[in-house]
Order: sequence, then C-alpha cells, then structure tokens
Amino acid sequence: MFTGEINFEWPVELFLENPEKFIREMDTCAGSLREEKEQFILRGILPYLEQVMWGKSSASNIDTYKILAQASCSRSSRDVVTHSLHHLQHLLYRDNFDCSKQSLLSVEKIIRSSIASPDGVFREEADPVRLLRLSVYGYILSELIIHQVQSGFFRIDLQNNLKNLEELKVYFNQINLKKKDILRYSMEFIQEAISYLLKSPEKTLKTHLGRHLDECKALCANKQIEEKTLSLFQRLKTSKVKWFDLQCVLYFLHGQVRVLSWRIYVFLYFY
Repeated sequence: MFTGEINFEWPVELFLENPEKFIREMDTCAGSLREEKEQFILRGILPYLEQVMWGKSSASNIDTYKILAQASCSRSSRDVVTHSLHHLQHLLYRDNFDCSKQSLLSVEKIIRSSIASPDGVFREEADPVRLLRLSVYGYILSELIIHQVQSGFFRIDLQNNLKNLEELKVYFNQINLKKKDILRYSMEFIQEAISYLLKSPEKTLKTHLGRHLDECKALCANKQIEEKTLSLFQRLKTSKVKWFDLQCVLYFLHGQVRVLSWRIYVFLYFY
C-alpha cells in the first residue's frame, strides 16, 4: 500500500459525493487524464477508505464496501478492479458484522450485477480477476447465510432479490466449465449458497449447517465446552460434513479469530 503525502487535482470529498460518476468518467476519458484519475483512486482513495473511513461504525463500514464494490466495476483499469476487490475481501474478513449483515444486501447487489448483468464486467474479465470477484461474492453470501441462521434474517428480506439470485444460478449453468476449471468451486459454492438462502427460515434452522453454527457459537461463548463433544467434530471424523457446510463454518470461525482465544486457531488449523 502507498504511504506518504501526495497531491491530487481532486479532493477526496469530491470522489465520495458520487463514486460511480467519478469511475464512469475515468473509464470514458483517455491519455494522461485517465491515468491521473486511476492513480488518484489507487493511491488516494483506497488508502483513505481503509485507514480513515473503515472502522468508525457499521454504517461507515458498509459505505466503504459499497464504494469498493463500485470501484471494482471499472471497465478501463484492471489495477483499480483487482486492488478494490482485494481491499474489499480484506476488510470483509476483518469485520465481525455484529449489527450490519442485512446492510450487506446493498453490497451483494453491486457485486451480483457485475457478474450476472448482460453488461457486467465479469463477462470480459480474465479468469484470475473472475475468481477473485466470485470469492468476494461467495463470502458475502456466506455472511448472509450465517445471519439468517443466527439472527432470524427472514426470507422476506431477500424478496426483491429472489428472482435475480435465481437468474444468477441460471447464468452459471450456461457456462460450460471443465472439471478442473479454477472457477468451478467458487461457482458451485455460490449456487449452493443461493439455494440455501431461498429456503424458508424454518428449514434452515433444522439443517446440519444450522446446528453446526449454533454449536460453534456456543463454543466461542463458553470456554468450558470441549471441542470433542460437538456433533460437528464427530461428523468431521467420519467425513459426514458436507463441503458447503464446512466452508460456511470455517467462514464463521474465521470471523471470530481476532476476538477469541487460541482454541479457534487450533480448530481452524487442524480442520
């Protein structure tokens, strides 16, 4: 990350007033002006978002994620796209989302549109960038699933997005991937996550994933619980935990690592 002082033609406040407009203007201009705007985002905006804006409150975190998601939709700068996605992924991993998971829907919509829309940038990107975008989107969906299981995040909250989520599944089914394609796992995880989100809340609570997340939450809250007593632990030993469920559990535990004891590190390390 760039550190140090640097003077740009535009103030940060101007960019924050309408990030989409600034990015659109960058994409449509050429020559030195486009390069200057690109450097302004890379060396001025991205450090500001992480070092100044992010971490003040749940609302400011969501605003940061939305701006990074919008920047990742640039059509002229691969550097802006990849750095924005890396920043977004990095900050999402650092957030415990105690109060703001439902607000993630606004970020989910931006990333989903960049993938599934007929004019989405995903259709023109190289596979490494596609993989990064899919990884970020899959993590957002996993956080929504965890919230749905633990906080009564009802299906009605996703009502306006249901059709679009289903259309994303259809779009992925139209992409013919080879068995060892690097995008395959991420796409299958997203499709499985969408199917899970489309279930009724009553059904999600009764799934193995719902029970495993409840156990992990109790484990994190109570130091007296032994890991070996968890049904998750017993099912892992006999390979009965579905790969999708395990991925969501690991995402949940990853979010607890920075605030909890060494036990979570040990669990993540060995399983």
